[in-house]
Amino acid sequence: MGDRSAIRLAIDLGFAAAIIGCAISAYVSTRAPDIPAGLCSADGGGPRYDAMLADGRITIAAVIGELEGGPTDHNAWSYHVLANELAARGFTEVGLDRYQLGAITIDVSLVPDDIPQTNAALAGALASHDVVYYNGHSQHGELRFDPPADYRVVMLDSCWSTQQYASQLVAPGRDVLTNADRSVTGSIESLLVLVDALAAREPHWPLARMNELAAERAHKRAPVSRFKDPEHYRVDARCQRP
Repeated sequence: MGDRSAIRLAIDLGFAAAIIGCAISAYVSTRAPDIPAGLCSADGGGPRYDAMLADGRITIAAVIGELEGGPTDHNAWSYHVLANELAARGFTEVGLDRYQLGAITIDVSLVPDDIPQTNAALAGALASHDVVYYNGHSQHGELRFDPPADYRVVMLDSCWSTQQYASQLVAPGRDVLTNADRSVTGSIESLLVLVDALAAREPHWPLARMNELAAERAHKRAPVSRFKDPEHYRVDARCQRP
């Protein structure tokens, strides 16, 4: 418990430093676009464990895109925080950027702020992992996703990913979690909430906890940032006709 508390403090202090250093590393823009017609929030339900565990393992890919590049990049901070938090949960690094605990394997990659390289990383992750998490620039809707027919959980933690990507991803054999507002440095916490839920085989999506932490981050940054609104995570689906 002491180790977890120390890492929690390190995250809080690092997040505060990130706010001061870059006036909150929001992934750019001014006002939220409208959510596309025909796209609804379907926050019930939960992970399909039978599909994920058909081979006995849950595989997760965390693709983290640099925001500006270089050793001080704020998503490089997220990349290191994720590694530290996985270690605190008992994950062992079994290969380069590969972490394992029980039946869960997590591969982490930090990719340049470059659309072709990001698309290549996402394509590789979608081809081979049950859960694919992306944290980085939304690239104004120019990222491309081509999941296979196999069941996938896709979680997009970039600005307005609901508006920019959910429509192309929603499908019967897929669960899509997106963010309908901006994303900020520190939102990597949301992936950790999902990891904890999957490890515990929780039957429902942990959206309440994700959004609770988003509100806490928004409160912390309020004195130093013009971006006041928290992330808002949701599960997307096609709207049901009455």
